Amino acid sequence: MILDGIILTSTSYLNKERSISAIFHIITGKKSIQTVQDIHMYQLKSFYGVYPSLDKAVFQKQIRYLIKEDCLRICNEEKQIYKLTPVGSRRLNEVGESSTLKLLNGFRFAKVRKNLFR
Repeated sequence: MILDGIILTSTSYLNKERSISAIFHIITGKKSIQTVQDIHMYQLKSFYGVYPSLDKAVFQKQIRYLIKEDCLRICNEEKQIYKLTPVGSRRLNEVGESSTLKLLNGFRFAKVRKNLFR
């Protein structure tokens, strides 16, 4: 449920400008210039690094589930760019109200984790 909310919110914020892989890199906290630019440019700092151990296969399975549930639709297969459907927008509104999503602050806590495990 939380992962769904993160994926749907991120897809909405990316607005068909970045691939689904960008979301995976944000969630897992990939340390690349492109990912850091994405989190700042698309206001996704709260999701950065919130699930560092997320397996790519699990992520892809969740994407397939959201497609099956008619929440996501591919709009550029070659570039792997998705968009929200009307169903996805409604689900996002439901999940977006979750206090858990509002409490996430991945970018801030990624720095804390880094300092704890030096």
